[in-house]
Amino acid sequence: MSTGQPPFSWKSILQDRRSLGVIIGIMAAVGGLLLLCLFAFLILSPSGDGPATVITPTTPFSGLGPVESNQNVGIITSDGLTLTLDAPITLEIAGQTFTVQSQIIPATGEWIPPALAANAAVWIQGTVVNYVFGLPDSVENRALFDQLATGDDLVLTTRANSNLQFAFNSREVVAANNRDIFAQHQPGITLVLMGTQGDRRLVVRGRHTVSEANTSGTGSLPSSFALGETAPLGNLQVTVTGATHLLNRPEAPAGFAFYLIEYQVQNLATINFDSTLLRSTLTDSLGNQYAVHTTASAFGSNPALFGVISPNQLVPATVGYQIPLELSGPFLRWRLTRSDNNAYVEIEIPFADQSVTAQSAQIALLTADVSLDGTNVLLSGQITNLGQQALIINEKDLVLQGDEGSFYLLLSTNPGFPWVISPGASIAYQVMFQRPAGSQAIFILLNQPFQLNGLR
Repeated sequence: MSTGQPPFSWKSILQDRRSLGVIIGIMAAVGGLLLLCLFAFLILSPSGDGPATVITPTTPFSGLGPVESNQNVGIITSDGLTLTLDAPITLEIAGQTFTVQSQIIPATGEWIPPALAANAAVWIQGTVVNYVFGLPDSVENRALFDQLATGDDLVLTTRANSNLQFAFNSREVVAANNRDIFAQHQPGITLVLMGTQGDRRLVVRGRHTVSEANTSGTGSLPSSFALGETAPLGNLQVTVTGATHLLNRPEAPAGFAFYLIEYQVQNLATINFDSTLLRSTLTDSLGNQYAVHTTASAFGSNPALFGVISPNQLVPATVGYQIPLELSGPFLRWRLTRSDNNAYVEIEIPFADQSVTAQSAQIALLTADVSLDGTNVLLSGQITNLGQQALIINEKDLVLQGDEGSFYLLLSTNPGFPWVISPGASIAYQVMFQRPAGSQAIFILLNQPFQLNGLR
């Protein structure tokens, strides 16, 4: 039976220009989709020859790598020697004790805590200025966090049986992807409830305090504090966050160098404090004193301390000095004095020829990865100080140079600078640079170069 419709014919369709245009459009779309899938497969699928980014050290180094443990963070060298970082092993919160295990945050920055027992906590490796811990988000732990009052004790015990004391001072709810909780700018402790609150987490913070073990039997404060410790000065708190030895500034006279101290002052009083009441001096191990040098102070990361400090305000500042070029350690002592009541604090800062100390550093570069968005390079590794002096590493000690000679910007570090590594101790580090334009680059840490290949 005839329907009145002409019989199907490819020839008639191809002769129809509109139909032909539709067919060509469909074929182009399908072809483009296939090419896109092929491109994604080539990018995302691993190569049979190994990771896309290959690390080739230009100088021999031991394959140092962190070993997870409930008791310590260890590294094993190629000669079988095992070194141990003085890691936390217990955490006490208002009298309740938690055992501690360690975890490394991956290069992606995503924190997925391991399964934890009810009385356990996880410490994020590398957080040694602001100690960061995760705890199970249980009813008991939430009640414990909620009942904390200002000044309640938070105590860490390390594998070397050292006690680090903190006092609770704040709680807040933050987004699960909040990166500020890992900041290493100020001594303290950060406790995070992990697991059941979706994209929100309850966070408790504590400030570092001076333990009774560090005070004399008469209750007086210790004569000096260490780099990174918070020292009380009446109703002020003072923390030296870093020190930099500038050996080759053309502004320094022949035979002299500049020495910069980065510090923070916080006003804990309810009234303003006039910062002009503060005076500082620098003394070497032989007793020679050095006055503040205005030109040297200008090279710091922060301006010189000036003006009024408001209640609860935290002010970062730099003070600089001019010291003899040949001056050597083992320490410098920085004193900050209040002229209104002659109270003072002293901070003892390790000081040695860092070029000599750096020769005793055992450096490993363990991973190098291009970020997911393709704009940055993430590097991680381990540093062990095998010398007899503390090793201090600042931003100037890290360089990423492309094969075309360009230097690339350092975007972030974990932990934050300075990295202070005691004799025999180790730290794990992670740094992020801009991605080089070429496929190769040289990463230099403390004058030790590592070749990076396959960056493009």
